[in-house]
Amino acid sequence: MNFHLLLKNYRMYTQKFGIILCLICVILWSLIPVVAKIGQINMDHHSFLFWSSLTSFLTLFFLVLLKNNPKIIINSIKSLKEGVYLIFLGLLGTYIYYLLLYYGYKTANGIEVLILQYTWPIFMVFFSIIFFQENISKRKLLGLIIGFLGVFIALTKGNFFHPDLIHVNTISMFLVILGSMCFALFSVLSKNLKKDALVLNTFYFFIATIASFLSMNAFYQVKLPPQNAIISILINGCLVNGVSYVIWIEGLKRIDTYIAASIVFLTPILAALYLIIFFKEPFSFIYILSLGLVIFSGLLCRI
Repeated sequence: MNFHLLLKNYRMYTQKFGIILCLICVILWSLIPVVAKIGQINMDHHSFLFWSSLTSFLTLFFLVLLKNNPKIIINSIKSLKEGVYLIFLGLLGTYIYYLLLYYGYKTANGIEVLILQYTWPIFMVFFSIIFFQENISKRKLLGLIIGFLGVFIALTKGNFFHPDLIHVNTISMFLVILGSMCFALFSVLSKNLKKDALVLNTFYFFIATIASFLSMNAFYQVKLPPQNAIISILINGCLVNGVSYVIWIEGLKRIDTYIAASIVFLTPILAALYLIIFFKEPFSFIYILSLGLVIFSGLLCRI
């Protein structure tokens, strides 16, 4: 009897600790709009991505050193074909996605970008059907419809029948949607990879560092980040895209996936509050409706 009681208490403690870890990740991930906006006040999105990716790579590489021999990164790639495939995934998930996302936060309304950023779980369902022939249930179909309705409301600001639905940030909005599609595709294609996730992400941010350096050199000039951007870069690179990954993996080991998925969708709510508080971003009922529909859609698609 005492053994069963101890086992029950251990499981309760483990689950609570897992929830706490996932909540820490939510707090860190919700900082993306804040650090992206502050960090890009005197920087372009290519430069911000490069310095953030470099910081993320160095942080994750240090964690690999603590856990494994650094050769494990190279040894994990079994063939040239697999190496090219992983480079492609790295470009999708850690370069193109963040490049378009940071551009959106630099040029458009932060809450609109936030709403569109969290459409990636919706696109995940769509790509899963295409690439893995997954059966679409009525619940997932409803989730897709609700999600795209939320996106349409955000893009049109509720002016469904207005003759001119296009506003000044339309290009930025569609680029953010494209970025979300890239991250969804990255997630779906990574689904069956049987590799150490920490090692994979270290490799991905290495690819993002190289790609962002090349694009920064092509479109702008290579220079050190301004002083007012250093803190944002460190927070983004070390915590948001670095340590948070390890915390998330540890959290997932302790709780069910559907609980973790539900916790993740607290992120845009908290991020929206940050945008309103720190940047005085205009907030209206339309944004509440759009954000609510996208979050609800994501929950329907991910449960």
